[in-house]
Amino acid sequence: MVDRSASTRRDVLLRVLSAVPCCSACAGQAAKHKFGQKYDIMTWEEVFRFFYSGTIRYMKGVAGEIGREKLVEILLATALPPSPRTVDPPRKYLAASFKQFKAAMKGRDPWTEFPITREYIEESDRVLAYNTTECLWAKIFREADAGDIGYAMICHPDFAKPPRINPRINLVRTKTLMQGHDCCNFRWEWSETLPS
Repeated sequence: MVDRSASTRRDVLLRVLSAVPCCSACAGQAAKHKFGQKYDIMTWEEVFRFFYSGTIRYMKGVAGEIGREKLVEILLATALPPSPRTVDPPRKYLAASFKQFKAAMKGRDPWTEFPITREYIEESDRVLAYNTTECLWAKIFREADAGDIGYAMICHPDFAKPPRINPRINLVRTKTLMQGHDCCNFRWEWSETLPS
């Protein structure tokens, strides 16, 4: 029996994908863009489509029952503390200093290297700012006409992470690809004093 309480989404995804055969037509395609590069037996884009297509269909079904606006309102409300659905960030992002946080954010990780493209625009002792110019989550949700649902599920919970990483870190973001903007403009700021 699988201990689901200890599983992360990534662990579940890896277990599911290891059991899914890929068709020979997929295997022969040359990958030109990083979304098309192989992740085990599937491309990154195929992995995301496989993993999120059922979630999108399910959420659209719920929206059909209760209304799209109500669904998005519920998702937005349950994404931030004190909601029990708020997920703690991975241990590697927990930081005693802003220097540690920046190192973790800029570290190489296939889950940030392949699904997104970042352009760093500012870095100092108190600021790390970058624009995400490509995002596989946004691509999949927007192509399914579910950008509003994707924003509520994938993007909005980002605002719950800073106090859990370190209470001195604040996230400022006014645009997302998921909402149809030209980028996601992340700006992580460090305060020398704890918020009151």
